[in-house]
Amino acid sequence: MISSLSKMKFRLTAIKALPLLLIAKQVKAGGLENPIYHETIVLFFSDMLTMIIILSVPIIVVFLVYGGYTYVTARGNDTKLTKANKIFFYSILGGLFILGGFLILGIIQGTIDSFNLDD
Repeated sequence: MISSLSKMKFRLTAIKALPLLLIAKQVKAGGLENPIYHETIVLFFSDMLTMIIILSVPIIVVFLVYGGYTYVTARGNDTKLTKANKIFFYSILGGLFILGGFLILGIIQGTIDSFNLDD
């Protein structure tokens, strides 16, 4: 029973290692290409953040309009005013987090450029 269990573990390990061997063969033959189509990781993250902004700005605007509508229709009701203030706060906070991503990306880009040895 133990020997058949050992054989099964060996077979599973061999099956798991097969894709690694195939990839190693492709790298050696020069057949593996970059699937991301970006020159650097910073360009990749920049494009990703641009996509996030394109998708999130309309959502933020909708929540700001909804917060304004909630604020106008509150008519002095404290619970609705608190709800409207929370909607404004969190939608602006979300926008600042997204814009903060560009700040972090700029810091990373500056750090990478400072280590550039080609200059």
